[in-house]
Amino acid sequence: MHTSTLAIRSFSDGDAEAVLNVHYSAIHGCTSSDYDADTLNEWAPPVDPKRVDGLLREKVADGMTMLVATELDNVVGFASIVPSKSTLRAVYIASRFQRRGIGKKLLVAAEEFAKQQGVSTLHLNSSLNAVAFYLACGYETVGDGVHRLRSGRQMACIQMSKRL
Repeated sequence: MHTSTLAIRSFSDGDAEAVLNVHYSAIHGCTSSDYDADTLNEWAPPVDPKRVDGLLREKVADGMTMLVATELDNVVGFASIVPSKSTLRAVYIASRFQRRGIGKKLLVAAEEFAKQQGVSTLHLNSSLNAVAFYLACGYETVGDGVHRLRSGRQMACIQMSKRL
């Protein structure tokens, strides 16, 4: 597949399982050694109906907007933002589609959406393995951070921001 068939569109509830599969692939397909296996497994557990339902509930409860990147109608990446909190939650690309410019295109689309919602600065907690990506896209390091997983386990991250 080539990025010439890339489309970016709004998330629909029917995309939830595909989005979680992208998340799983991006986390477990990464060759980074920034996190131990237990952290990776909790960060991205196997996809099941309970996780799909949880994503749909979380999206509504948090006021999250999601965009998906598709190639030939297959979801290959996603971005999620919470405009009311000026927060970029995530940009993930399935492992076999990484390093093709899809993440950058998806991030630009998410930033444009945020601007349309009146957001002037986006903030995020970047995983350690994604810092270089965000720096290359104009984000600045704010400081060290911690992302708390559902169990309470702490995952090191880097706080970043970008003025839009």
